[in-house]
Amino acid sequence: MKRVYFFIGTLSKGGAERTVSTLSQHLSSDIKIKILLFGTATRIDYSVRGELIYLDETRHNTPFNKFLTILSRARRIHQLKQQDPDAVYISFLEYPNLLNALSWRKARTILSVRNHMSAKHQKGLKALFWKMLIRLTYHRAEQILAVSEDIRQDLITQFKIPPEKIRVLYNAYDLQHLAIQAAQDLEPEYQAIFERPTLITMGRMNTQKGQWHLIRAFPMIKAHVPDAQLVILGEGQLLGELITLARMTGYADSIHFPGFQKNPHHLIARATLFVLPSHHEGFPNALAEAMACGVPVIASDCHSGPREILAPAEKEQTEIPYGVQSGRFGLLYPVDYSNHLTLQAPLTASETQLADLSIQLLNDPNSRKTYADLARQRMKDFGLDSVIRQWERIIEGDKTRAKL
Repeated sequence: MKRVYFFIGTLSKGGAERTVSTLSQHLSSDIKIKILLFGTATRIDYSVRGELIYLDETRHNTPFNKFLTILSRARRIHQLKQQDPDAVYISFLEYPNLLNALSWRKARTILSVRNHMSAKHQKGLKALFWKMLIRLTYHRAEQILAVSEDIRQDLITQFKIPPEKIRVLYNAYDLQHLAIQAAQDLEPEYQAIFERPTLITMGRMNTQKGQWHLIRAFPMIKAHVPDAQLVILGEGQLLGELITLARMTGYADSIHFPGFQKNPHHLIARATLFVLPSHHEGFPNALAEAMACGVPVIASDCHSGPREILAPAEKEQTEIPYGVQSGRFGLLYPVDYSNHLTLQAPLTASETQLADLSIQLLNDPNSRKTYADLARQRMKDFGLDSVIRQWERIIEGDKTRAKL
């Protein structure tokens, strides 16, 4: 029986964590799965099949203890590979990837890169730290799985990873299960919200996701669509600041924060529009899942993922026109890296365009239906069966690069 260790660290509310959950439940039963997590206090928000292995018993908060924790986890990974050298070790996200790459000699080592590293680590000492470590360690892995072609090119050009090491493998989606979740009855407290024109977004509340751009644009949207509502799903460190910003708009009664939802899809499916205002992504699950729910989408043209999903024919172009364009599966607008968590600064050009596109779709039911149909059509390209088969071939040892 083939054995695979998925090294993810946590299973709490994230795209990579959801991918591990999906893989564990849909890979062949002939593959024995073990999932490596950090401490026993690690939060688990997703169901998984397989044995959970905890690398340490506690979490350490002081800088010195954090350093000791890195060493102890690296040693534990090394020991596991010595004990089971015939298994495949697949890690997800930077920190697990680093620990996995450091022990590359002991067993088959595969890294799943799920963020555009140059966009995520642009400046500062932390950025220099990660860029140096990626260049020094990632090339040692047997194979690197990038969730978009944009990420693959970034690893080649900016981090000097040999092209033959990197394979593009898009995320997979259980479209049937998403449809079941989308059909779940709406709770009474949400019914009045979704009876009105509603914009929705979902993601961790941090600087990557840029939810404040949507809040800042909302008064302009509200001026043209007075009944408009905004729903922001998720949790995170910026929650308090986002709530404060919502109050500053004067429309706090129309801006809703339902928190993290184990089934967000029954809310997303009833929204009028889904908006992704991110600064950077890997392959945005929230955007893809909204499309699977049949919701028209607007996304920032950030690195990486939105353009490959919504405008695949234009994915390699340096510059593209924004807004409504034929042949696309949704609307793109320029990414905005500003950090104005206030209304004192005027709207940026990008935020103004986001508001304009939202107003256009909210007022045009025919266009919304067209983009909803296109969204469902596009998501068939990311169905579960074909992608799971690719994962199984990788675990079996197939190094052939996936067709894009």
